[in-house]
Amino acid sequence: MVLKRGTGSCSEYNYVLSGLCRLAGLPTRYVGGSTNGFRPFPTTDAVFHRWTEVFLAGVGWFPVDCSRDANPIRGKRSHFGRYYTDVLVWCRQGGGPDDFLEWEYRANARVKGEKADVFGSHRTRWFEFIRESELKKAYAWLAGKKESAPEADALECALLFWGKTSGERRKAAVRALAEAGRNEALRRAALLELRRKEKKRFLESLCATEELARTLLEKSRNPYLFRNWFRRNERNLAPAGGGRFRLRKQPGNAALEPEGLPASEVWIRLARGVVKRFPKVESASALAVMPPVDHTRENLGKLLERIHRTLKTLFPRETGVVLVDEELFNRYLADSGPGEGEFWLYSAHEPAPPHESPPSGFREPDYIVVPVCTVRNIKGEKFRTLELKVLEVAKMNYFKVISQARYE
Repeated sequence: MVLKRGTGSCSEYNYVLSGLCRLAGLPTRYVGGSTNGFRPFPTTDAVFHRWTEVFLAGVGWFPVDCSRDANPIRGKRSHFGRYYTDVLVWCRQGGGPDDFLEWEYRANARVKGEKADVFGSHRTRWFEFIRESELKKAYAWLAGKKESAPEADALECALLFWGKTSGERRKAAVRALAEAGRNEALRRAALLELRRKEKKRFLESLCATEELARTLLEKSRNPYLFRNWFRRNERNLAPAGGGRFRLRKQPGNAALEPEGLPASEVWIRLARGVVKRFPKVESASALAVMPPVDHTRENLGKLLERIHRTLKTLFPRETGVVLVDEELFNRYLADSGPGEGEFWLYSAHEPAPPHESPPSGFREPDYIVVPVCTVRNIKGEKFRTLELKVLEVAKMNYFKVISQARYE
């Protein structure tokens, strides 16, 4: 079914790969784990990941992640024979009864009910390394010992013992997290077992707007629905000072109404919309706009060249960035870097063969943009979507910018 459909999750991709390898006589096993996506710490992984290991005689278990190749920013080599440093392996071949290495893929996502506990969340929280002595102090503080409030990362780790603390101590922990600007405070506050009026006042003390406090209060009536809401909005809950938070308004996808417009003009409008949604960067930044990838069932043909030209015109005009010659850059990767299209390995400073200095007059990019054109159905409606897959090279920070148009 996955091969027939041509799409799937990381699990489905790797189940297919595993089956094909076994048909060829190669033993395989699947691996389950968490990834922080090279995002700045602390960060949350609420998706998790699966990939394959193939047993090769004389080599051993060889990691292969065929779903990574679905992302054109990563290239062909980035998923073959390597583990990234952002990966934490939780299990191999299904895990087992072990307390630490086991795996129930998305099992917790099906937990419902008024008493659904916060431990039902399907997520992994990543932190910088914390010394054991600091963690013990944080555990003691959360348990009620008269210690000074711990540093925010240690306090978040101590929340593993949340279920063993008193109601007042939980509120104290929420306030300490809020003062540190950690939106985990809102997640914990919304799930506190308080009378409705008391919870309302407590949430209002943590929110910069009545709207956010009201939303948290209403969503918290069903812990299952609240968890899904928080997962979607976590990155946009930002400190507003004084231990309070606001929900940043994010520009929505462009919902253009291209009545009577030819398809070619719709795509150009999408290009304009997606550049307007690009985050602000320093005007001196260099940016490489790679040729668009066509994932539509319509053959865009020469229109891809026009979309590419439009993006290269709009970026310097709208954002003030310096454009890099993308053909020269890709040739540079092929000749003296990690390989053609290997943007991710390039940002990871993994040259092969030995890295040479760039060509004369060539500036290496601070950002690499890969435009992806798709046509998809969303709840019965058809949309054309232009998605920019963006890599901020120095930070290995990957993000997406999307613009879309509904059409008949």
